Amino acid sequence: MADNLSLVTEPVTKLLTPVQLSMLARQIVAGEEDDEKHIEEVLKVHRLTRERFSVILRNPFFINALDSARVEWNSIENTAQRLAYASQWFTEQLLPVVTARAMDTNENLANVVKAAEFLASVGGVKAPAERGVDPKERISITIDLGPDKVVKIEGSQGGVPENEVDDRLLIQGTANPS
Repeated sequence: MADNLSLVTEPVTKLLTPVQLSMLARQIVAGEEDDEKHIEEVLKVHRLTRERFSVILRNPFFINALDSARVEWNSIENTAQRLAYASQWFTEQLLPVVTARAMDTNENLANVVKAAEFLASVGGVKAPAERGVDPKERISITIDLGPDKVVKIEGSQGGVPENEVDDRLLIQGTANPS
């Protein structure tokens, strides 16, 4: 018990290293500084109690690190990163809502399809056309229709374009391909 109390009263440098204090400052600034839930989440990540954090808040190094993190976070060069971070956070918060709506049988089918496309894109699931086909993966189908007639169809796994069907359909063993 005495060890726990001594941690609170010891200099803050014994609690966290300067690098850890800088990381703490950046994480606080990256969220809403006046949002208690955000602060609690950051403290939890760093395994800090409110008491230890109150000691850190009075530390001159941390105060400077917090000010520097605010300047960096709000700089014009950081706008794209900030927007990406915020977009990712909000997207993550929306996922359960979008999923629930997509699973609702009363939801409009067009909206369900859009939601499914959104969820697939977030999850990195690609449509078959976007996956690509290995050019080495070819298919050949031979149908034997008797002693003088064989139908042979060749193509790739990606399918045969309609305008090439006649060129790909070869009837062997007869002069009349009907």
